[in-house]
Amino acid sequence: MVYLLVALGFIFFAGVAMTINESLWNNTITLICLIISGLVGAIGGVPLGVMVMDQAGKAGEFAWYFIFAGMWIVFVVTMLILRLLTDRISRIQVRFLPIVDKMGGWLTGVFVATMLEAFAAYTLLVAPIQAGAWQATDLKDVAHVLKMNRAAGPFTSVLHTVRKADGIDYPIYE
Repeated sequence: MVYLLVALGFIFFAGVAMTINESLWNNTITLICLIISGLVGAIGGVPLGVMVMDQAGKAGEFAWYFIFAGMWIVFVVTMLILRLLTDRISRIQVRFLPIVDKMGGWLTGVFVATMLEAFAAYTLLVAPIQAGAWQATDLKDVAHVLKMNRAAGPFTSVLHTVRKADGIDYPIYE
């Protein structure tokens, strides 16, 4: 479990490193695409994973593998499609004051990294832990699960809001 928390730290660092030199406009579009892709991946990835598992004829003990892969495949495909569409639609960037553009780019870059890390933490919580493949048996593991739950908080709050607004009855790790 500690290695997963370290991996989430690397995901956050990579997200910041990839967005630090981008403009406020690019990072804002990336953040919007990331949130939409995460929502589509979280809601549409589970049925896709279950469908692929049924088609493959695998036992239920492998369910979390398929659900985890389904969530990430739907997320990546949706992110690629949205990013390609927004790059085609928005060829001219909105110009801001240079200091606003630089500082806003850094700030939205941190938001992008936070949401990417939160989606990764959410997929790690929902797929293996809720499926029962990983057990939090001792106090140390429970503390790590709580840390991962806290790491998934930004994405989970967005998902709860959308779920309540649309009336989606979808099981979410609480």
